Amino acid sequence: MAQFKRPDPDVFPELYSYANNDTSSRRTHTERKTYRGSVVPIIGPKLRYNFWGEDRYLGRINNKGYAVRVNEQSLKPLRYTEEDKTLFALNFVADAWRDFMDRVTDLADRGILNPSGPYVTPRATRAFTSVTSEYHDYMVTLVYRFFATEYLNIFPTEEREIVDLESFLNVFTAYAEMITKKTGPMSVAGFVESNFCSPVNSGLVIEIAAGRHDDDFTKSSRYFMDDNFSLITAIASQYGFAIDQNAPWRFVADVRSPAMREYMSGVEPTVFPGDPRNAEDDCGNPIIRTDFAFDDPYGYSQIPGYANLIRHAPGYPEFSGAYEARSVEDVHDILYKGAFIECWRTDMDILKIYLLDFYNALIAKRPSVSVLIDTGEICPTSKVGVIERLPAIREEFAEDGKYGNRWNLKSYYLLRRFERRQDEGTRLIRENLREVINVYNFATGDTNLKYILALGHLQDQMIAPIIRMNFKMGALGDIV
Repeated sequence: MAQFKRPDPDVFPELYSYANNDTSSRRTHTERKTYRGSVVPIIGPKLRYNFWGEDRYLGRINNKGYAVRVNEQSLKPLRYTEEDKTLFALNFVADAWRDFMDRVTDLADRGILNPSGPYVTPRATRAFTSVTSEYHDYMVTLVYRFFATEYLNIFPTEEREIVDLESFLNVFTAYAEMITKKTGPMSVAGFVESNFCSPVNSGLVIEIAAGRHDDDFTKSSRYFMDDNFSLITAIASQYGFAIDQNAPWRFVADVRSPAMREYMSGVEPTVFPGDPRNAEDDCGNPIIRTDFAFDDPYGYSQIPGYANLIRHAPGYPEFSGAYEARSVEDVHDILYKGAFIECWRTDMDILKIYLLDFYNALIAKRPSVSVLIDTGEICPTSKVGVIERLPAIREEFAEDGKYGNRWNLKSYYLLRRFERRQDEGTRLIRENLREVINVYNFATGDTNLKYILALGHLQDQMIAPIIRMNFKMGALGDIV
């Protein structure tokens, strides 16, 4: 049985916090102080992550300070999922999770774990969630819906100005400036930088329950004080996992640890790929070798003290050198280059699809608009006319068209300014735009290369990296 026993709240009140979203401000402040000062230290400083603080941007902002999203080709299905759900994590995280759960299952079967509680037979209930999928829901259910049902009703003159794609883009630009200042982002990069993005978007996180992040008492009593907690956290660290201190049902791939870096780089297998049971003799008959047959190649950990731990860790070329890396920054650099895509590279390509769909969806519901028509007579008169709104096609956003590469560069600069709440002044904005367009015009190579060079210059010099502050509770507050 696990050696740790649940402390009595009446005897050890300092080990329990009672804050939630319904407690008073004063009590919440006091209880959260207890949570951070007495409850969280139970985990140990090297076995936890803090997504409300210094680890907020893990898997979202790379070493250069640029927003990133997972390259979904680097994902792998998870084993040990709730009701055999199909869940994914980054490939090396899935390998580590399989071995971690094999070990936990074995300990549970042998009666070493307490037979009750959330950690005795954990199963993944939630893992990787696509940024692009959540961004899609956000754009459709919030951004477009508010534009079509609220904004155009509040400003009816702007609705009447929309007669074609060009006029729609002019109106939508004004809307974008307003919504990014008051509500939320418009680009994928802005979405990743915002609170709309979750740690599960990183591919580094696996959850075994759905808990309330604000309910400190449940986190304290059900998880931190669980009889198996200390043993589970110790075992998790042997396979490269840490605990989210604000969501103890969440295991995080700790790339700071040699164990997880070992899964990234791989271990030397002791058996060849394939099932030895399929081997044949000289006559073509199968050789049955059940005594030592394994489903997958495996090896043993090279970490001192972990020599008896089996690793199903083939390693992945894109993470080569992770185990030998000298610093966490170097590991992060390998991780982000190997499994993530910088959002700025595809932001406008994605956004233009939504702009086109938004315009066509709008005119499908409102195919015509009444406008005042100047009669051209000597005495100024006008009459009401009706203009049919024509649908737009993707070719209008061709790279050499009116809404091509140069339009992309200008639009992306203005949009990211809105999202970052930058206010450089009209003169500097014009100078920056002129500089970016000049990079595009005078660069060598085909239009795609010229565009990427100009866009990269815009990203590096004008948008700039997001400030990766060392977040502290005093400055950041509680993110719920």
